[in-house]
Amino acid sequence: MAGKNELMVDVAELVDPKAERVLLMDEQGRGLRATWHLDRGCVNLSIWRDDRCSEAFQLSIEDSSRLAGFLVAGLGQAAGGRVSSGDDLDELTARVRED
Repeated sequence: MAGKNELMVDVAELVDPKAERVLLMDEQGRGLRATWHLDRGCVNLSIWRDDRCSEAFQLSIEDSSRLAGFLVAGLGQAAGGRVSSGDDLDELTARVRED
């Protein structure tokens, strides 16, 4: 089980420009899968329990940029406001785990 500040995702998937989906798991074993559908102009967010999708939400590309900004701002706060645009993911992850 991951602690409060542990990231439960393969970092290679996040930085791989060819990755079309990522699956994140929480402590209760539920999964959040994000899948790009650029041909439809959206990213599909789905909640998984065991091997079944229980909910899905299609997020527009425009709204996905708002969500990304929200998440980045939160990561900046979790890292104690020590985040700049030049920081790489490994440095940011280390800072979050320090706090």
